[in-house]
Amino acid sequence: MFKKLLLCFLSLALLAGCSSQEDSMDAISEYYAGLDALTLEASVTTNSGAVVCYDILFTRNEEGDKVTILSPESLAGITATIYSDKAEVVYQDVAVETLLPGISGYVPADAVSGIIKDLSLSTPDGCGESEASGREAFTVTFTDEYEGMTAEKTLWIDKENMSLLKGEFYLDGTMIMELNVKSFVV
Repeated sequence: MFKKLLLCFLSLALLAGCSSQEDSMDAISEYYAGLDALTLEASVTTNSGAVVCYDILFTRNEEGDKVTILSPESLAGITATIYSDKAEVVYQDVAVETLLPGISGYVPADAVSGIIKDLSLSTPDGCGESEASGREAFTVTFTDEYEGMTAEKTLWIDKENMSLLKGEFYLDGTMIMELNVKSFVV
């Protein structure tokens, strides 16, 4: 009898944990779906054989999404406007080559737009809890297939205020880009 009660209790605890994660994901999805204005500053490191570090400023307002490179100095000022089907780079006919595959949401120019889209519209493949930047966080993982490659995105969302803390981007199990948020202002 004791074993049956213990099994029943453990089953209820597991169900409550799943329900809690679903509630958390619903809250995250609702929060990001409602983001009409956002200013985010982040460091982005890409690794496609050569490691390149950028500092970016992402802004979302009624006009759309824009990403401006803040550093390195040789690229500072280059701005990308993100549209639903493409990203347009503007700065005296200069293009920034990241050497990454052109997968939407997996390059510095549209990574934040892709994150917001995933968090507001997509169902994650995994979720949990951990710590990032010294704060308690939800971890959310999205997986997709792209031209025979497995594309995976793991995100850390602050449990207290729902701000994005960090993102890691993988192709076939190899990290190709990491995004660390310095400021997140709604």
